[in-house]
Amino acid sequence: MIHRPTVVFTMIAALILAGCQIDTTPQDVAHFSSNRTATKDNAACDGTFLLYHDDVDNAVTAPLVTVHLKKGDVFGFEFDGHQVPFAMAGTQRVQLTAGRYRWEMRPDAGQVDWDKTGTVVLEVVVITALVAATVVVSIVLAKHA
Repeated sequence: MIHRPTVVFTMIAALILAGCQIDTTPQDVAHFSSNRTATKDNAACDGTFLLYHDDVDNAVTAPLVTVHLKKGDVFGFEFDGHQVPFAMAGTQRVQLTAGRYRWEMRPDAGQVDWDKTGTVVLEVVVITALVAATVVVSIVLAKHA
């Protein structure tokens, strides 16, 4: 017969080892228009980054650039020494014309989201500690009754 603490410990260990997976839903991660400041960021995870030139009427357009980045690679928008705007991602650099642009990130599947995993593990530890404390208090109160 398997003891309950063994099952609980095994489940917690499996959760920590497997982790919570990164959401692979495409998401906009940077925007730029001619009258805005240029910003750069680091990729939060491995994935495909697509640069779009957004049309005024929000028509669907093909991406101008598609590049695969690793976690920590730099992407975003910048100005050169002559204030000419560029979109950049990894080693790719594309000069921009007037208009609105955005980088969309499509995370690779199978990556662990350590922030979510840490939150879930913390919740499990707190709940386990509360249950254990309740059991201990119940045992102590039962002995003194």
